[in-house]
Amino acid sequence: MQSTSHFDLNALPMGVMIYDPAECLLAWNDQMTRFYPVIAPWLTVGATLESLAEKFIDAGYNIDPGRRQTLREAIIRNCRQASHREVRHSGKRRLYVQHQRLADGGIASLHTDITELDEAQRSRHQLHDDFLLTAESIQIGIWDWQVSHDSLQVNDTLLAMVGQSRVQLHYPLRFLLNLVHEADRTTLRQAMIASKQDHMPVFECEIRVQHPTQGWRWMLISGQVVTLTIQQQAERVIGTLQDIYPPQGGRAAGD
Repeated sequence: MQSTSHFDLNALPMGVMIYDPAECLLAWNDQMTRFYPVIAPWLTVGATLESLAEKFIDAGYNIDPGRRQTLREAIIRNCRQASHREVRHSGKRRLYVQHQRLADGGIASLHTDITELDEAQRSRHQLHDDFLLTAESIQIGIWDWQVSHDSLQVNDTLLAMVGQSRVQLHYPLRFLLNLVHEADRTTLRQAMIASKQDHMPVFECEIRVQHPTQGWRWMLISGQVVTLTIQQQAERVIGTLQDIYPPQGGRAAGD
């Protein structure tokens, strides 16, 4: 690593390359050679942006020779922009790359390894899918409400529990509220508000839901405000709906 300042670039978790106003390499850190082993021999003070663009192609692209010049020009053009972001692959790594023009006309290029982030997202999606599958198998309704767009998604189990057929993918919230006993709507709203104000992880309450052929049925609705706006208002609320008839409190469905 070379550096023109007293700051240790190796203290940074991302790869760093700094070019002077003439687009010649001034400094870089060891992360660059770890992320792009192929370019290590060419990382020298004074190496030009154009020459290193060729090496980045060798490091991360399997491309037809006829398209190599076009890709080289694109890499250089992106680096020269006032601000540019892209995602690259290098071996098994997935890297988030940022190029930024500096006040003196030079270029700072930052390379962040996001491979583990992708894996975490895949694991999260798999966990979500497993949860939905489990919920379906034990007859638990799932709902997900995007507040600002008034977009409610529900699974097929929830629709079956309330005796409805699927006619669309997204519903307005009133689709569900209209099925709730009028006396229980206030209770539900109060539970949601309390969960946000008191920072409770989950809200829940027993409500009566009208089934078209079975009449009023007691159900337990649980939910969590998972996203807030800047104004601290609920933006996304997710939860479950479970059939508890007869009610846990021993009440009749018509009470």
